[in-house]
This record gives sequence, C-alpha cells and structure tokens, in this order.
Amino acid sequence: MTWSRRDAAGGALLAFTAAGKVFPSMLVLHAAAALRWRAVAWIAAMGLVFTVATAAVFGLNPFVEFARDELPRLVSGASFPHVFPQPAVQAV
Repeated sequence: MTWSRRDAAGGALLAFTAAGKVFPSMLVLHAAAALRWRAVAWIAAMGLVFTVATAAVFGLNPFVEFARDELPRLVSGASFPHVFPQPAVQAV
C-alpha cells in the first residue's frame, strides 16, 4: 500500500470519527504539527465529503438547527451543566 492510499484511508476514518467526538480532532492537530500536510488534506477533504453527503441525505435543516440552537449553548457553556454546577439553594 502506498503512502497516498494510507493517507486517504486514514483521512476518511479520522474525518468520520472526528465528526462525532472531540478527542479524534486532536489527531488532526498532531498531523498538522508533524507537517503531514497530505494527511491533513485528506482529512479535510473527507470531512467535506461526509458533510456534503449528510446534507444530501438529510437536507440542510440539521445544520441550520445546530447553528441556531446548539452552537450558542456550546459557546456559553450551557451545554455542560455538570462542569459548571449551580450552587445549592436551601429552603427557608
């Protein structure tokens, strides 16, 4: 197997897993830090392919709803209530 086929296969797998979890995204940063630009390009290309395929199958509505509803909650931290616990209120 040549390097380009390994980069293509790895890019497809990493793009798929990075779409669902944050930790695999760190591997993209590792590839960039290691100056593996071909691998980074494959990851980006396959991420774009998966995004376009998702939009073709499900339409743009999930993307619009995520940007409108969930993205502001992620930015404000409201999506992570376990990280920022509210102080306990004692009954009087």
